[in-house]
Amino acid sequence: MATNYICQLNITGGGRGGKLTGPGFPGGQPPTLSAQDTLQVQITWLVQAIEPPESLDGQFVFSAAPYAPSNQASASPFLQSSGYCLCWDLKTAQKTVTNNQTVYSFPPYTYGGGIPGQFELTFVAQGLPSGASNLVQWSEDPEFETGN
Repeated sequence: MATNYICQLNITGGGRGGKLTGPGFPGGQPPTLSAQDTLQVQITWLVQAIEPPESLDGQFVFSAAPYAPSNQASASPFLQSSGYCLCWDLKTAQKTVTNNQTVYSFPPYTYGGGIPGQFELTFVAQGLPSGASNLVQWSEDPEFETGN
């Protein structure tokens, strides 16, 4: 049975942007994805003084983790429909409100298997919160691993 690994991050820095906080992946450890498992990013807006935007854009950059072995050939375990590695992607998440919390759930990536390695996701969320005149950005770089 496939597992959906959710990287849970929070926006706490307000309208100026900055570092995303939060637990990241369950247990605070890099998960190991197996074939057909999914990886998803979920952002919770925790800034009480600023109205959250209706949506956030997420920029996803997959690369080899800093501790990956030098012979790791792939920078990303995710493939495009053409079969080439997907190293950069842009997705949008709409605002939802659950239990008085604003949450943005980005569409997941499915690991097809066969590309074992140690990877890093550099993730940048950007949006236009209430009162901002320019896009505001927040970022984090959680790590994960894959098996066959």
